[in-house]
Amino acid sequence: MKNQFFLSHRRPLIIGICLFLLLTGVFFGYLSWQSKKIPPAPTPPPSAGCTGDADCSTGYECKSGICTEKEIIPPPSAGCTGDADCSTGYECKSGICTEKEIIPPPSAGDETANWKTYQDTDYGFEIKYPSNWTTFEETPKTSVMGINIPTLKVTLSSPREGGNDIFQEHIVILASFLPIKASLNQASDFTLDQVKTVVKDLTIIASIDTTFLNLPARKVIITGKINEVNVKESLIFILNGNKSYAIICAAEATKYQNYLNIFNKIIETFKLI
Repeated sequence: MKNQFFLSHRRPLIIGICLFLLLTGVFFGYLSWQSKKIPPAPTPPPSAGCTGDADCSTGYECKSGICTEKEIIPPPSAGCTGDADCSTGYECKSGICTEKEIIPPPSAGDETANWKTYQDTDYGFEIKYPSNWTTFEETPKTSVMGINIPTLKVTLSSPREGGNDIFQEHIVILASFLPIKASLNQASDFTLDQVKTVVKDLTIIASIDTTFLNLPARKVIITGKINEVNVKESLIFILNGNKSYAIICAAEATKYQNYLNIFNKIIETFKLI
């Protein structure tokens, strides 16, 4: 009895399921067909409003909220009718965009070009100095252990700064022929003994081994008094064969730093000849 009841009701159930599946397929098929009929959103024409390049057609870009045609800049080798047709850093020459020639700015003029030159071929050196400085040359008598040492003393003096200028800043070049072989320290100590006769209360505040003109050198910084004026001096000593040289830069102690730049520029012009 139960089987007959199940069989009598199964057929309508199967038919209902089949109808449901058929109607479902038709429904989704209709939706798919309808979606194909909806056109994509149109790309704004070139003159349309935009918020970014993606809103514009190919070949256009968004500028100030408007789709405008992109500026096409020819590559460096492209043809041109003027510099405006070329990329940055290029210019139009003979109808071709070529890289601009970079011309370096003119170098600053040589400040020492109009300076005067002091030269002595016997003692084998030359030096330049500003045209408003003065020179004074002398050959002081110097000796060591009773042996005469031929010496040339050249003083380059700066102009006075006014009527109350009590000390003229200057550079002294001492060049000597050494009758006997001496070390750099011996020659510089001998010169320092000479300086002590002029600079009272001399104090060495620095002594440095260095090089000058590719030669071993000694640089000494001293302080002291000349005619009761507090001074500061830098001294550079070198040897070249049987000749010794001392370059002495002297300034009033309170003005030394102000003159250091011009002192260095003058020293840079010193040459052995």
